[in-house]
Amino acid sequence: MAGNDTIIGNGNTRLQYILAADGVTVDIAAGTAHGTAAGDIAEVGTDTFTGVNSVMGSMFGDTLLGSSATENFIALAGDDFIDGRGGIDTALYSNLTNTTGGVSIAMAAGSVTGTGHRCRIAESVDAVMAEPAPIK
Repeated sequence: MAGNDTIIGNGNTRLQYILAADGVTVDIAAGTAHGTAAGDIAEVGTDTFTGVNSVMGSMFGDTLLGSSATENFIALAGDDFIDGRGGIDTALYSNLTNTTGGVSIAMAAGSVTGTGHRCRIAESVDAVMAEPAPIK
């Protein structure tokens, strides 16, 4: 995970930053990903990539940016921002996102909130998918 990586996807490839030590910024259009804060405190280096259509962020505040194509974004815990930038983009929320209860989705306001999670969604995100929390 640490260090500068080059990823060549097949058009159906997901990048995952769940082990990052701090927030990440992923820009699918530019084909780059790096720690958001200066000094690489996220310990992810600077990654370059092609052929990626899906991103799973970190457990911290992330910036996830798409392209003109169709992409999926999985924002984990933290105060995240998602901008699909075109295409038919989906923000996914499930038990994987560490939202242990329900989520409140306000597409017009561009917000998703839930236990341990907050996300701002740009108008360019077309759909949100959420799975129910497990019955305990």
